[in-house]
Formats: sequence, structure tokens, C-alpha cells
Amino acid sequence: MLVARLFLPALALGPLPRGAIGALLSTALIVAVTWAAWRSVAVLKELVLSRAWAIENPSAGSLLSVGAALTRALIVLFGLLIVADTLGYSVNTALAGLGIGGVAVALGAQRMIENLFGSLVLGLDQPFHVNDLVTVENVTGVVESIGMRSTRIRTAERTLVTIPNGKLAAMSIETLAARDRRCLSMTLSLMPTTTGGQASTVVEGMMGVLRAHPRVWQETIMVSLAGFSPQSWDIAVTAWFETTDEVEFRQYREEVLLAFVDVVSASGTSLAWQPPAWAVRERSLAGSSPPAARG
Repeated sequence: MLVARLFLPALALGPLPRGAIGALLSTALIVAVTWAAWRSVAVLKELVLSRAWAIENPSAGSLLSVGAALTRALIVLFGLLIVADTLGYSVNTALAGLGIGGVAVALGAQRMIENLFGSLVLGLDQPFHVNDLVTVENVTGVVESIGMRSTRIRTAERTLVTIPNGKLAAMSIETLAARDRRCLSMTLSLMPTTTGGQASTVVEGMMGVLRAHPRVWQETIMVSLAGFSPQSWDIAVTAWFETTDEVEFRQYREEVLLAFVDVVSASGTSLAWQPPAWAVRERSLAGSSPPAARG
């Protein structure tokens, strides 16, 4: 069609048939170019979806599908406008109408557009993936799905929290699944009657427990006497387990805590324990004398 359009003057046709044939060839050429661009969008989408980052991100498929659909719609729209202009129709009115209609649609679909761009930001930035454990403000749970409008998070109470993507993209997101190890941070309190030698023995014994555990990260282990109070001697413990699994972390933490109890018992002292308020009240009432009988 392009070659025929270039060689059209060589036919020496009259003005009317030459204009009609020229307009027909130009229209066919525009349709062909529009069709090629329309098909190229599908090819480009399939090419991008075959990349590793798109395969690892389940939301990439939906984002690319929406983007491809919008691009195709724009290609068809511009193709129709160019064809109308080629055939001699005025496109100024159509463009003005599209501008007014676009403003009206944008105002009416503001939230939808906001969520759409939020989905695009989440897809590009990838702060989390499906099945990741995340904390979003006061919500902690597992990402169940990442849609075009919203993201769903399943909490530990098995409730489902739905957050619009436009709002989620502006929130502070903590991805717990990105941790390479789990932290053990605690304060162990000994009886106030503990001696300095006993406290030193407990610190060394707890350090030995952490050094001997096969899943404790050996680069940084901190066990030290943190302070005193009328109720206890406080020992601060900070260490990391080389695991990201919650079940394994709980198991390793239990093993270490039980070993700490044995260390404290072997040192000759014991853990500080404060009875609850209700127990103190009951003990006080039990020790008081009964009221005198009325005559």
C-alpha cells in the first residue's frame, strides 16, 4: 500500500479519482500500521512476562494486562482520529469532546485511578510478594493476593484485611519475610539476694549455652549484667537464630530458655518472681484476724 501510494502520481489520473484512490490507500496504510502496533503490544507483553522478575511477581501479569489493554485502546483511538482526518473530517470537535469526557471520567473515577497507579507502584517496587509475612501499620499477616484495586492480608486471627493499593503504596510496609535471621532479645531477672559471683556464673553459663547452640549466629552474642533493682538483678540477652521459620524459631528459643533455667539453678540462685496482686491480697486477708462477733 505504501508503494502504491508513492507510485500513484505515475498513473496520471484525474484529480477526483486520484484523490479518492489516494485517500483509500492512506486509510488502508493507517489501518495496517495501527494493526501492527496493536499486535506489537501483545508481543511485547508476552516478552516481558517471560522475564524472571515477572515470573517471580504474581501481580506482574495483571498489571501488564491492564497496561496492554490501555495501550491498545489508545492506539485504536489515535488510529481512528488519523483516519478521520485523512478522509477530510474535522477532528477538533472530537478532541474537545474527548477532553471534556476525559475530565469527567477522571473526576468520577479518581479512586479507581489512584488504586491503579498504586498497583503499578507496588508492581514496580515489589516491597513484598504473595505469601510474605508483612506488617502494615497495625496489621500483621500473610499477603494472600495482590489485585488491581486492593491487596488482601490474612492475619493470625484468620481475619482478612483488604487495603486499597492507592493507600497501601503510601504506607510504611515492614516485610518480615525478608529477615535472614530471628532475634532473641530478653531480660532475665535473678533474685535480689544473688551475689556477684553467682551473677557472673549465670552470665558465663548463658553465654556458653548460646555458643554451643548449632543454630545461633555466632558473630554477635551479647549477655551482660544490665542493672539492679530492689526486686531483681537484671541480665540482658541479645542473640540471633539462623532461621526465618516461625516454628523453628519457637523451638530454638524454648531450648535456649530451658538451658538458661538449668544454668541459674546450678549457680545457686533462682529467677526473680513477683506474685500477682490478687495473690498478695488473698495472703493478706488470710493472715488477718477474723472480725469480732457481735453481741
